[in-house]
Amino acid sequence: MSAHPFHRPGRRSGRRLAGIGGVLAALLTAGLATVVVPTADAERPAPDGPAAHAVNLLGRQLAGRRVLARHADRLDALARVNGMRTAQFRRILAEDPSARVSRSGHLVFRDVLDRSQPDVAPRVAPYPLSQTFSLHSRPGSQRTIYIDVDGYTVTSSSAWADNGMATGTYQGFSQDADYATFNDAERTFIQTVWQRVSEDYAPFDVDVTTADPGTAAIDRSSASDQVYGTRAVVTDSKAAHGSSATCEGEQGCTGIAFTDVFGDYSAHQAYQPAWAFSAYYNDVASVAETVTHEVGHNFGLAHDGVTGGDAYYGGQGSWVPIMGSGTRPIIQWSKGEYANADNKEDDLAIIARNAPLVADDAGGTVGTASTTLPTTTPALIGTRTDVDVYALGTCSGPVQVQASPAPVSPDLDIKLSLLDATGAVVTSADPLSATVSSDLASGMDASVSTTGTGAPLYAAVDGVGAGNVLTTGYTDYASLGRYTLSVTGCGSGATASPSPSASPSASPSASPSATTSPTATPTSTPTSTPTSTPTSTPTGPTATVPGAPTIGRAKSGSRGGPKTVTVGWYAPADDGGSDLTGYVLYAYKVNSAFEITRTISYQVPPDVTKVSVKLPAGRWAFAVLAVNAIGESEISEFSNLATPR
Repeated sequence: MSAHPFHRPGRRSGRRLAGIGGVLAALLTAGLATVVVPTADAERPAPDGPAAHAVNLLGRQLAGRRVLARHADRLDALARVNGMRTAQFRRILAEDPSARVSRSGHLVFRDVLDRSQPDVAPRVAPYPLSQTFSLHSRPGSQRTIYIDVDGYTVTSSSAWADNGMATGTYQGFSQDADYATFNDAERTFIQTVWQRVSEDYAPFDVDVTTADPGTAAIDRSSASDQVYGTRAVVTDSKAAHGSSATCEGEQGCTGIAFTDVFGDYSAHQAYQPAWAFSAYYNDVASVAETVTHEVGHNFGLAHDGVTGGDAYYGGQGSWVPIMGSGTRPIIQWSKGEYANADNKEDDLAIIARNAPLVADDAGGTVGTASTTLPTTTPALIGTRTDVDVYALGTCSGPVQVQASPAPVSPDLDIKLSLLDATGAVVTSADPLSATVSSDLASGMDASVSTTGTGAPLYAAVDGVGAGNVLTTGYTDYASLGRYTLSVTGCGSGATASPSPSASPSASPSASPSATTSPTATPTSTPTSTPTSTPTSTPTGPTATVPGAPTIGRAKSGSRGGPKTVTVGWYAPADDGGSDLTGYVLYAYKVNSAFEITRTISYQVPPDVTKVSVKLPAGRWAFAVLAVNAIGESEISEFSNLATPR
């Protein structure tokens, strides 16, 4: 196949279709504006120069429903700017009162999260106070989430300034009005915020840090730049909170962020930072969950709400989705499995587009069991099908194994099993999770005991759900996170050396340090016997959306007949574990300025990968996506340009 002269027409904000002699401006599809790039291989503008955010598409920031009323003819193009399908974009504008569209066409959420609750910051810091600003969850990662409590300067090149925030420096976080130094209580608070946010993003290859990584680690200058991230500013500045770009004085507003800009390389810095406002919501749980939520928007996540109801789902039982809003103790990512969910997007898959899920750190059978026990440095359950098995060695007399999740606000609900050498279950425990307080759940840990006979035993750790997802429960979809094991009664075959790939680190160096890992006690009371019916372990991989097809070469039709173009493609290498139900082929008409002026779509059966389509005169490029029962794939690269004949 020939090389494609166009960038992928995907879901990234601001992505353009670069072609011979100019740019096919996908974000300008509906004739919103014109951007001229001098040459086909020119780099995108530097953050401080003329940039995509400076293109004035709407004149000013508008509420979602006003966009529907005034710019209904532009929804397709605006949806593409935000990496969304038009139907999803339209629903958000119509139903989510927090949605705004910036003058550049980017979606902004002014969040009003139900987070305020009694402060739960510990009296004793989990790490040495001197290490407060050198905490790293995954040192060495190419992706970064920087929790910035030092204040931030908004410049004229910022998209926030474009949308009404006054330029200047805004103060950071403080509990004593001294913004130059941080006292012991403030450092303890910051460490606990970091613990909570790093647990939420534990499954991903991204470093959540309190150390300023420098602009180069945050900004993304081009598609080839693989070192980038986002900055989450925690500020109690009422001026920042009350500006027209943010909350307009609404005390209910807890944070604000641009959507789908984490991996953008068109004026990446302009869409920084995500904001968490602590002027009115200054307890540790509110600040931490707001940071996680706003960074989720940066990754491209929309709100989890209820069809015909609230834009933010308040949760059920002890559980609430991160992209919803509620003061419940178990807070996890979601893909809309609860009743009447209005948003079925796969949070984990969307985040993983820019921060991939990390590799498994322990085998899943007795034959592949790890002999390195995570007794000090935590291990990780990273996917819903991940089961970690550890060889405990020979076990005699009273045997006790305890599995403990993250010490604060764990996302992981643990099922723990003891196995014999054949893999048969000797005993298991999956305590029923329950609400102790608005910030504390019991039953997230698990403990098992038996009498050893001198034979080898194995411990299996799994993330599970609880109850009925349609009423008061949750599934194992996002029961993910870090955990530690403690074992008595076994030995000769297992070691307690840390596994560095999954350990938080408070060391300013790039290497994790076991001596600074959390050693706090579990957040719930251990139980030695099961208190509920164990949740079953998944028996196979969960189906997902398919991979993207590979587009072929478009060719003009035969002379003398109808004006057609023939185009083919290759089926995706991965169907997502679910048979394909069809394809959607897109034809894009391109004018002399290399702008897309018209789009036509065709539904194609799953057994067809080459079609001939009638088209009006002009030059056309093509792209295709695959569909299965779960949903749509990413869209393919563009084909070459072809003229119907």
